[in-house]
Amino acid sequence: MAAKTVGHREKRTFAANAVIWLVNAAALLLASSLFRGVVIEKVPMAFVAALVLSVVTLVVEPVLFLLALPITVATFGLFTLVLNGLVLMITARLVPWFSFSGGFWERLWWAVAASLIVSFFRMLVHSLLVQMRLIEKKQ
Repeated sequence: MAAKTVGHREKRTFAANAVIWLVNAAALLLASSLFRGVVIEKVPMAFVAALVLSVVTLVVEPVLFLLALPITVATFGLFTLVLNGLVLMITARLVPWFSFSGGFWERLWWAVAASLIVSFFRMLVHSLLVQMRLIEKKQ
């Protein structure tokens, strides 16, 4: 299988990207079933949201993390949770039928909670894909 370079850290096969996309969609659906403030009105929108989340993570997240680096360092990395929540909030603004309920702070809370679910499953699947050699770590 042909591998695609992601950043300068790893190479991913198409199968790895597809699995990560499916797991992100499933994690978003799980978050919406666990948390009343995470709303996915139509199941297919979870797959669209997972695809948009991948693009937002690739394009917007590095800029957010760079801009927030001083705050992240000052909070010993805990601000990363807020940044992950903001990435999900951006995704929700771009995808119809995917949203967080409440005012800004409540939506941010739900987004952070959902990002914990998504991050947990992404981490598990990523480590499995590395062991299966569908993702190659670059030195």
